This record gives sequence, C-alpha cells and structure tokens, in this order.
Amino acid sequence: MDIPLGWQLFIQVILIAVNAVFASAEIAIVSMNELKLEKLAEEGKDSSFISLYYGEDVTEDAAQAAGARFQAVCPDAEISVLSGGQPVYYYIISFE
Repeated sequence: MDIPLGWQLFIQVILIAVNAVFASAEIAIVSMNELKLEKLAEEGKDSSFISLYYGEDVTEDAAQAAGARFQAVCPDAEISVLSGGQPVYYYIISFE
C-alpha cells in the first residue's frame, strides 16, 4: 500500500517540527544546568578544595568546562574534575 506523496511530505514536516521541540527542550535543560553550576560556584567561593564528579551522561570536555567555570569564580580553590560515572546525576560537587 503506497502512501500518497502529499501525506508523506506532511508526515515529514510534522516529524521535523516534533524534533525541533525536543531539540529546543534539550538546549533549555543544558542552559538551566549551566546556570545552576554558576550558582553553585558562587556558593563555594570560600572553599579551599572543590571536587566535581561528573556522571556518565556528561562528556569530559563539558566537565572540564564546568571546572573552568568554578576556577574562574573561585580562583583560590584547588579544583578537581573526576569521572564519577553516576547514572542519574550530572554532577556531584564537594566543597571543603
């Protein structure tokens, strides 16, 4: 059974629109996480040691960027960025 070309195009347009919604939601979540990291860095300004354990869904480059953000906000702290491999949380952060 062949589907008419008009319906095929209509379905493709709908799928592209749905994909755009999911992509924009993902970007919003990532941006929100960056704001949370910024606020956490501000809270740890008086810390001497900060350890960032990143989860399995975070790339090493993203974790290093988060570590650099903490270093910029807390220049006197020793920052460690380590793979924690946790499946649920993006980051576990320890302030000492």
